[in-house]
Order: sequence, then C-alpha cells, then structure tokens
Amino acid sequence: MGRFFNVDPLAETYHTWSPFAFSGNRVVDARELEGLEPKKVNEETPLLDRTTNGLKTFFSGVTNFFNEKFNIKREMAIQRNIDSREIMMLDRLAGKSAALGQMGRGLSETMKGSAYALGEVLDKGGEYTSSAALLAAPATEGASLALIPPAEAVSNFGWGIKFGVDFSDGKYSDVMIEGSKKIISTGIGKMGEGLLNKTFKLNPSMTKTEKAIHETVIGGSATVVSKSAESVIDKKTKKLNE
Repeated sequence: MGRFFNVDPLAETYHTWSPFAFSGNRVVDARELEGLEPKKVNEETPLLDRTTNGLKTFFSGVTNFFNEKFNIKREMAIQRNIDSREIMMLDRLAGKSAALGQMGRGLSETMKGSAYALGEVLDKGGEYTSSAALLAAPATEGASLALIPPAEAVSNFGWGIKFGVDFSDGKYSDVMIEGSKKIISTGIGKMGEGLLNKTFKLNPSMTKTEKAIHETVIGGSATVVSKSAESVIDKKTKKLNE
C-alpha cells in the first residue's frame, strides 16, 4: 500500500514494520505525522468540538434562564404562600444565577474552542507549507524557499493562540511541554541555518539549484530531528501520566 521513496526516518524505532511503510501501511484510515507515527483519522478530536459543546451549554443556559423566569406555577405559589415566599424567591434567584453562569461558561468555551481551532489550522497550515516549500526547492531552484519565513510566522502565530488558550485553561503542564517542544524545534532550526550559512560561505560558487538541494537536505533533516525529539517528549509525558 503506502510506501516512502526513502527509508522511514523512524524505522529503527519500529522494527516490526517495513522501513519503507507510510502511515503504518494504513493509508485509508490514518495519516502520517511528518514522517512519524500513523494517526487514525477516526480517533482525532474534531477541531470545532469544543466550540459546538460550548454553544450547546450556552443555549441550555438560555433555556434554563427562561424556564426560571417564567415559572408560572412557582410565581403563583409565591403570591399564595406568605410563610415560604422568601425561600421560593431565593430559589428563583439561585436558579437564574445558575442559568446565567451556564450561559457564561458556554460563551467562554465557544470562544476558546474557536480560537484553539483557528490556532491549530494556522499552526499546521504553516508547518505543511514550509515542508512543501522545502521539498519543492530543487525543482524551483530555491524560489519556493521564499515561502518558508511567512509560513513559519503563520505557524508561530497559530501556536501562540493555542498556547494562550491552554494557559487560560490552567493547563500549565501542557503549556510547559509544548513550550519545551517549541524551544527544541526552534533551536534545531537555528542550528540548521547556521550550518547552511557556513556551507554557503565555504562554497561561494554554488548554483541556485545546488543551494536549494542543500537547504532541502539540511532543512528536511532538521525537521525530522525536531519532530523525533517532540515525539520522544510526548511518549515520555504519556508514560508519566499513565
């Protein structure tokens, strides 16, 4: 079924799979994570699930609020029962307050869910654009590499949105983990840039195509290394949480 044109960058980790297998040989129900493990599509949480659930919570709160406000049976009881009037009025106030709180939580979840979904789209879109530009570099004599800086800027902006949402949720462990992954990824990228600049200085007569090939190889290697490092962090974190 699915096959790489080269050896899978994580072949040594997965001895039971063919070193040329793409997406764990599951090209129908899984996708490849930048040369890493297969991810089953039906196990991925839809991007707008949180937004949808937030809207449901909000509208449920609206319904509960009007149910409390127009509870005719209770209003009639309040008028008739002087002794228990104060208790029933407090009950009405508590019901309205709970409904308003539910509406507030729903709106908060809706906004956070929408923001996180946008951040995920920008983050992954920037990553994929950058990777595609690297792959196309030799064929375009390096012209496609001009896409990488804006693509990385978009990805970083998206990552920043997700970081902010996780921080506002109080997911400090997730924030620390994602932050460390970003630092590793950025550091490896800078090392690759430094190696490229040194190579170009030592070989000033390189053609555009030769430079593009070097950028593709070094940039691609840096991507694989950073993604592998991120994968290790994810696996270690998963084991600690089990």
